[in-house]
Amino acid sequence: MPSILQYKVAEYLLSNPTFSNGMMYKPMRIFEADQTTCFYHEMNTGELWNELQIADLKEQYDIMGLASNSCPSCVATFEDLGAVKSCPHCTGKSILDDLQGLRADYPTATTWQFINKVKEFGLAGIENLCWEGLQVDICQIICVDNLHGLHKMFKDHMMVWLTNSIGEDELDCHFMAQLHRVGTRNFDLGISHYLQWSGKGHRDLEHHIIPVIVGADRTQPGVMKAIHALLDFIYIAQYPLQSDTTLDALKTALSTFHKNKDIFVQNSSHAGTARVIEHMNIPKLHALH
Repeated sequence: MPSILQYKVAEYLLSNPTFSNGMMYKPMRIFEADQTTCFYHEMNTGELWNELQIADLKEQYDIMGLASNSCPSCVATFEDLGAVKSCPHCTGKSILDDLQGLRADYPTATTWQFINKVKEFGLAGIENLCWEGLQVDICQIICVDNLHGLHKMFKDHMMVWLTNSIGEDELDCHFMAQLHRVGTRNFDLGISHYLQWSGKGHRDLEHHIIPVIVGADRTQPGVMKAIHALLDFIYIAQYPLQSDTTLDALKTALSTFHKNKDIFVQNSSHAGTARVIEHMNIPKLHALH
Protein backbone atom coordinates (compact mmCIF):
# COMPACT_ATOMS: atom_id res chain seq x y z
CA MET A 1 0.00 0.00 0.00
CA PRO A 2 2.74 2.59 0.86
CA SER A 3 4.47 2.02 -2.50
CA ILE A 4 1.18 2.61 -4.37
CA LEU A 5 0.58 5.81 -2.40
CA GLN A 6 4.10 7.05 -3.17
CA TYR A 7 3.52 6.34 -6.84
CA LYS A 8 0.25 8.31 -6.79
CA VAL A 9 1.95 11.28 -5.10
CA ALA A 10 4.79 11.25 -7.64
CA GLU A 11 2.29 10.93 -10.50
CA TYR A 12 0.36 13.97 -9.22
CA LEU A 13 3.45 16.13 -8.80
CA LEU A 14 4.97 15.23 -12.17
CA SER A 15 1.71 15.73 -14.09
CA ASN A 16 0.69 19.01 -12.44
CA PRO A 17 1.47 21.92 -14.84
CA THR A 18 1.70 24.28 -11.86
CA PHE A 19 5.09 22.80 -11.00
CA SER A 20 6.40 22.48 -14.58
CA ASN A 21 8.79 25.43 -14.31
CA GLY A 22 10.06 24.38 -10.92
CA MET A 23 11.18 20.85 -11.72
CA MET A 24 14.49 19.70 -13.11
CA TYR A 25 14.94 16.19 -14.47
CA LYS A 26 18.49 16.40 -15.80
CA PRO A 27 21.40 15.27 -13.58
CA MET A 28 24.00 17.99 -13.04
CA ARG A 29 27.25 18.60 -11.15
CA ILE A 30 28.12 21.90 -9.48
CA PHE A 31 31.81 22.71 -8.92
CA GLU A 32 33.86 25.54 -7.46
CA ALA A 33 35.82 27.70 -9.88
CA ASP A 34 38.84 25.38 -9.57
CA GLN A 35 36.69 22.46 -10.81
CA THR A 36 37.92 20.20 -7.98
CA THR A 37 35.31 20.62 -5.21
CA CYS A 38 31.82 19.35 -5.99
CA PHE A 39 28.73 20.72 -4.23
CA TYR A 40 25.54 18.77 -3.56
CA HIS A 41 22.24 20.62 -3.24
CA GLU A 42 19.01 19.37 -4.83
CA MET A 43 18.44 15.70 -5.63
CA ASN A 44 19.53 16.08 -9.26
CA THR A 45 23.03 17.15 -8.11
CA GLY A 46 23.58 13.93 -6.16
CA GLU A 47 25.61 10.93 -7.25
CA LEU A 48 22.50 8.73 -7.47
CA TRP A 49 20.92 10.69 -10.32
CA ASN A 50 24.16 10.69 -12.28
CA GLU A 51 24.61 6.96 -11.75
CA LEU A 52 21.02 6.28 -12.86
CA GLN A 53 21.25 8.45 -15.96
CA ILE A 54 20.55 6.36 -19.06
CA ALA A 55 22.94 7.59 -21.71
CA ASP A 56 23.80 5.07 -24.40
CA LEU A 57 22.40 1.83 -25.74
CA LYS A 58 24.57 -0.29 -23.45
CA GLU A 59 22.95 1.20 -20.35
CA GLN A 60 19.52 0.64 -21.88
CA TYR A 61 20.33 -3.01 -22.57
CA ASP A 62 21.59 -3.49 -19.01
CA ILE A 63 18.49 -1.98 -17.41
CA MET A 64 15.98 -3.75 -19.65
CA GLY A 65 17.72 -7.12 -19.53
CA LEU A 66 18.22 -7.30 -23.30
CA ALA A 67 21.13 -8.71 -25.25
CA SER A 68 23.27 -6.40 -27.35
CA ASN A 69 22.40 -6.15 -31.05
CA SER A 70 18.71 -6.05 -30.21
CA CYS A 71 16.32 -3.12 -29.93
CA PRO A 72 15.08 -1.68 -26.60
CA SER A 73 11.98 -0.24 -28.28
CA CYS A 74 10.63 -3.00 -30.52
CA VAL A 75 10.81 -6.74 -31.13
CA ALA A 76 13.35 -6.49 -33.96
CA THR A 77 15.98 -9.22 -34.08
CA PHE A 78 19.53 -8.63 -35.29
CA GLU A 79 18.53 -9.49 -38.86
CA ASP A 80 15.75 -6.86 -38.73
CA LEU A 81 17.96 -3.95 -37.61
CA GLY A 82 18.85 -2.87 -41.14
CA ALA A 83 15.31 -3.05 -42.51
CA VAL A 84 13.33 0.00 -43.57
CA LYS A 85 10.11 -1.30 -42.01
CA SER A 86 9.30 -0.77 -38.36
CA CYS A 87 8.64 -3.70 -36.04
CA PRO A 88 5.94 -3.93 -33.35
CA HIS A 89 6.82 -2.24 -30.07
CA CYS A 90 7.98 -4.39 -27.20
CA THR A 91 6.69 -3.98 -23.66
CA GLY A 92 8.03 -4.68 -20.22
CA LYS A 93 5.43 -7.42 -19.87
CA SER A 94 6.60 -9.14 -23.06
CA ILE A 95 10.19 -9.15 -21.78
CA LEU A 96 9.14 -10.66 -18.45
CA ASP A 97 6.86 -13.20 -20.15
CA ASP A 98 9.71 -14.30 -22.44
CA LEU A 99 12.04 -14.69 -19.46
CA GLN A 100 9.53 -16.72 -17.49
CA GLY A 101 8.70 -18.90 -20.50
CA LEU A 102 12.36 -19.63 -21.21
CA ARG A 103 13.08 -20.37 -17.57
CA ALA A 104 10.18 -22.86 -17.65
CA ASP A 105 11.80 -24.48 -20.71
CA TYR A 106 15.18 -24.73 -18.94
CA PRO A 107 14.30 -25.20 -15.25
CA THR A 108 17.59 -26.86 -14.27
CA ALA A 109 19.94 -24.54 -16.17
CA THR A 110 22.51 -22.68 -14.10
CA THR A 111 22.65 -18.90 -14.34
CA TRP A 112 25.51 -19.04 -16.85
CA GLN A 113 23.81 -21.75 -18.93
CA PHE A 114 20.56 -19.78 -18.92
CA ILE A 115 22.32 -16.59 -20.08
CA ASN A 116 23.88 -18.44 -23.02
CA LYS A 117 20.61 -20.14 -23.98
CA VAL A 118 18.45 -16.98 -24.06
CA LYS A 119 20.86 -14.80 -26.06
CA GLU A 120 19.41 -16.10 -29.32
CA PHE A 121 16.04 -14.72 -28.18
CA GLY A 122 17.47 -11.22 -27.68
CA LEU A 123 17.62 -11.44 -23.88
CA ALA A 124 20.56 -10.99 -21.53
CA GLY A 125 19.34 -13.71 -19.17
CA ILE A 126 18.99 -11.36 -16.18
CA GLU A 127 16.19 -12.55 -13.93
CA ASN A 128 14.43 -10.47 -11.26
CA LEU A 129 14.87 -7.23 -13.17
CA CYS A 130 14.96 -4.06 -11.06
CA TRP A 131 11.89 -2.55 -12.75
CA GLU A 132 9.67 -5.60 -12.29
CA GLY A 133 6.56 -4.52 -10.40
CA LEU A 134 6.64 -0.89 -11.48
CA GLN A 135 3.28 0.52 -12.52
CA VAL A 136 4.76 1.99 -15.69
CA ASP A 137 5.99 0.24 -18.82
CA ILE A 138 9.79 0.45 -18.83
CA CYS A 139 9.78 0.38 -22.65
CA GLN A 140 7.82 3.64 -22.76
CA ILE A 141 10.28 5.61 -20.64
CA ILE A 142 13.51 4.47 -22.31
CA CYS A 143 14.54 6.77 -25.12
CA VAL A 144 17.68 7.76 -27.01
CA ASP A 145 19.18 11.16 -26.23
CA ASN A 146 20.44 13.51 -28.95
CA LEU A 147 24.12 13.24 -28.04
CA HIS A 148 24.39 9.46 -28.20
CA GLY A 149 21.50 8.65 -30.53
CA LEU A 150 22.21 11.30 -33.18
CA HIS A 151 25.55 13.08 -32.91
CA LYS A 152 27.71 10.24 -31.59
CA MET A 153 26.03 7.82 -33.97
CA PHE A 154 26.99 10.08 -36.89
CA LYS A 155 30.60 10.32 -35.71
CA ASP A 156 31.02 6.62 -34.87
CA HIS A 157 29.49 5.30 -38.09
CA MET A 158 29.13 7.89 -40.85
CA MET A 159 32.51 9.53 -40.28
CA VAL A 160 34.29 6.18 -40.20
CA TRP A 161 32.69 5.22 -43.51
CA LEU A 162 33.48 8.61 -45.04
CA THR A 163 37.09 8.30 -43.94
CA ASN A 164 37.32 4.86 -45.53
CA SER A 165 35.61 6.14 -48.69
CA ILE A 166 37.59 9.34 -49.20
CA GLY A 167 40.80 8.69 -47.32
CA GLU A 168 42.01 10.17 -44.04
CA ASP A 169 44.61 12.51 -45.56
CA GLU A 170 42.27 13.90 -48.21
CA LEU A 171 39.51 14.41 -45.66
CA ASP A 172 41.91 16.34 -43.43
CA CYS A 173 43.02 18.50 -46.37
CA HIS A 174 39.43 19.40 -47.20
CA PHE A 175 38.74 20.36 -43.58
CA MET A 176 41.86 22.54 -43.48
CA ALA A 177 40.86 24.26 -46.74
CA GLN A 178 37.47 25.41 -45.40
CA LEU A 179 36.88 29.12 -44.89
CA HIS A 180 36.66 30.14 -41.25
CA ARG A 181 33.18 30.37 -39.79
CA VAL A 182 32.02 32.42 -36.84
CA GLY A 183 30.21 30.48 -34.12
CA THR A 184 31.50 26.99 -34.95
CA ARG A 185 34.82 25.25 -34.52
CA ASN A 186 37.23 25.50 -37.44
CA PHE A 187 39.22 22.33 -38.00
CA ASP A 188 42.47 23.98 -39.12
CA LEU A 189 44.48 20.79 -38.58
CA GLY A 190 41.87 18.37 -39.87
CA ILE A 191 40.08 15.86 -37.66
CA SER A 192 42.26 12.74 -37.67
CA HIS A 193 44.25 13.85 -34.60
CA TYR A 194 41.16 14.20 -32.38
CA LEU A 195 40.97 11.45 -29.76
CA GLN A 196 37.95 12.72 -27.82
CA TRP A 197 34.88 14.63 -28.95
CA SER A 198 32.40 16.74 -27.02
CA GLY A 199 28.75 17.22 -27.94
CA LYS A 200 29.54 20.64 -29.42
CA GLY A 201 32.42 19.14 -31.37
CA HIS A 202 30.07 16.60 -32.92
CA ARG A 203 27.67 19.36 -33.95
CA ASP A 204 30.46 21.50 -35.42
CA LEU A 205 31.64 18.51 -37.42
CA GLU A 206 28.15 18.07 -38.86
CA HIS A 207 28.05 21.75 -39.85
CA HIS A 208 31.20 21.35 -41.96
CA ILE A 209 30.89 17.88 -43.44
CA ILE A 210 28.74 18.55 -46.54
CA PRO A 211 31.03 21.22 -48.08
CA VAL A 212 34.04 19.14 -47.02
CA ILE A 213 33.06 16.00 -48.94
CA VAL A 214 31.27 17.57 -51.91
CA GLY A 215 34.52 18.28 -53.75
CA ALA A 216 36.38 15.10 -52.88
CA ASP A 217 37.36 12.99 -55.89
CA ARG A 218 36.10 9.75 -54.37
CA THR A 219 32.77 11.06 -53.12
CA GLN A 220 30.07 9.13 -54.98
CA PRO A 221 26.55 10.54 -55.57
CA GLY A 222 25.04 7.88 -53.33
CA VAL A 223 27.36 8.89 -50.50
CA MET A 224 26.29 12.52 -50.79
CA LYS A 225 22.60 11.59 -50.81
CA ALA A 226 22.93 9.32 -47.76
CA ILE A 227 24.92 11.83 -45.69
CA HIS A 228 22.69 14.75 -46.70
CA ALA A 229 19.54 12.80 -45.79
CA LEU A 230 20.90 11.68 -42.42
CA LEU A 231 21.91 15.24 -41.53
CA ASP A 232 18.43 16.42 -42.50
CA PHE A 233 17.03 13.82 -40.13
CA ILE A 234 19.36 14.89 -37.29
CA TYR A 235 18.48 18.57 -37.63
CA ILE A 236 14.71 18.03 -37.95
CA ALA A 237 14.68 15.59 -35.02
CA GLN A 238 16.03 18.34 -32.77
CA TYR A 239 13.21 20.80 -33.46
CA PRO A 240 11.64 21.87 -30.15
CA LEU A 241 8.20 21.61 -31.77
CA GLN A 242 7.07 19.12 -34.41
CA SER A 243 4.14 19.33 -36.83
CA ASP A 244 2.67 16.99 -39.44
CA THR A 245 4.86 18.75 -42.02
CA THR A 246 8.11 18.31 -40.09
CA LEU A 247 7.28 14.69 -39.24
CA ASP A 248 6.69 13.99 -42.94
CA ALA A 249 10.05 15.61 -43.70
CA LEU A 250 11.64 13.43 -41.01
CA LYS A 251 10.20 10.28 -42.60
CA THR A 252 11.32 11.40 -46.06
CA ALA A 253 14.87 12.02 -44.84
CA LEU A 254 15.06 8.60 -43.19
CA SER A 255 13.61 6.90 -46.27
CA THR A 256 16.16 8.64 -48.51
CA PHE A 257 18.99 7.51 -46.24
CA HIS A 258 17.80 3.90 -46.36
CA LYS A 259 17.60 4.01 -50.16
CA ASN A 260 21.24 5.09 -50.41
CA LYS A 261 22.94 3.53 -47.37
CA ASP A 262 24.07 0.39 -49.26
CA ILE A 263 26.64 2.52 -51.09
CA PHE A 264 28.87 2.15 -48.02
CA VAL A 265 28.81 -1.62 -48.46
CA GLN A 266 29.29 -1.42 -52.22
CA ASN A 267 32.37 0.82 -51.94
CA SER A 268 33.79 -1.34 -49.11
CA SER A 269 33.89 1.53 -46.60
CA HIS A 270 31.64 -0.28 -44.09
CA ALA A 271 34.37 -2.64 -42.96
CA GLY A 272 35.61 -4.35 -39.83
CA THR A 273 39.20 -5.16 -38.94
CA ALA A 274 39.53 -7.95 -41.48
CA ARG A 275 36.68 -7.75 -43.99
CA VAL A 276 33.86 -5.70 -45.48
CA ILE A 277 30.65 -5.92 -43.45
CA GLU A 278 27.91 -6.74 -45.92
CA HIS A 279 24.90 -5.68 -43.87
CA MET A 280 23.56 -2.58 -42.14
CA ASN A 281 22.16 -4.28 -39.05
CA ILE A 282 23.27 -1.50 -36.70
CA PRO A 283 21.24 -0.85 -33.52
CA LYS A 284 21.82 2.91 -33.49
CA LEU A 285 20.64 3.28 -37.09
CA HIS A 286 17.60 1.14 -36.33
CA ALA A 287 16.85 3.34 -33.30
CA LEU A 288 16.15 6.26 -35.66
CA HIS A 289 12.76 4.72 -36.55
